[in-house]
Amino acid sequence: MRQSRGERLRGPPVVRRAGFLGGALPPVAREKVGLRTPVPLPAQALPRVIGVRVILVRPVHDANIGAVCRAMKNFGAKDLWLVSPKAKLGFDAELYAKHSKEVLAGAKTVKTLADATKGCDLVVGTTGAPNRFRDAEFRNCMKLSDLPAKIAGAKKPAIVFGSEDSGLTAEESAECDFFVTIPANPEHPVLNLSHAVAVVLYELYRSKAKPAYALAPRREVGQLSEFFGEAVDKCGRVRDKPKVKKAFNRALGRASLGKEEAAALLVAFAELAKRHK
Repeated sequence: MRQSRGERLRGPPVVRRAGFLGGALPPVAREKVGLRTPVPLPAQALPRVIGVRVILVRPVHDANIGAVCRAMKNFGAKDLWLVSPKAKLGFDAELYAKHSKEVLAGAKTVKTLADATKGCDLVVGTTGAPNRFRDAEFRNCMKLSDLPAKIAGAKKPAIVFGSEDSGLTAEESAECDFFVTIPANPEHPVLNLSHAVAVVLYELYRSKAKPAYALAPRREVGQLSEFFGEAVDKCGRVRDKPKVKKAFNRALGRASLGKEEAAALLVAFAELAKRHK
């Protein structure tokens, strides 16, 4: 049958079936009518959950908490903890938690950072001002790009974000295994809280880092810290003992000890402790 000029310009006829374009046609028939065979989505395009706990310490603004919830859902995180929030978690929190109100509803509120990190085997602090630690005993910050590989072996890592107005206190910082910072303009390096959460979670979500080994439980790492602290206390020549202890703890955090490494060190420390009693 001869086609009109208009039909030739419009191309092959469109086939519709069950509400979608040619979805029920076999590949040969699809080619005849000019339809492409659907391409399966790649694995990385499928929904994925990252098992990281997001902890906000003394958050001030409802809008930021809501925006954090949205960022968490964007990048597959669900576990939100709030430490002594100053925000009221009212209308603005729900407004900014658009399409992610279930994250807000599931948020857990506790009084201390220690309560929020229970059950976590790695605790990572964040800071937009690494220079604040220049004169302190825990000044070394990790680059954000190195974080995914560093926490890949953790079963339950936690990322801690400080208050919008004051960040983390020295005591709260001491509870973190190590710190990470986001590279930014040195003239204005501190990001908005929700933006910082989004950037960190994006880096974790996009990473394909696989665990090289299982991390040692925090309890065993804590025992190593106790053994070392007892040894330092017995050393009369060490002047600033608290500084030395905290430096050792920071080194332990950055080392990300494996189970076997921690077990070997515990045996050695226990033997040393017996000999120096």
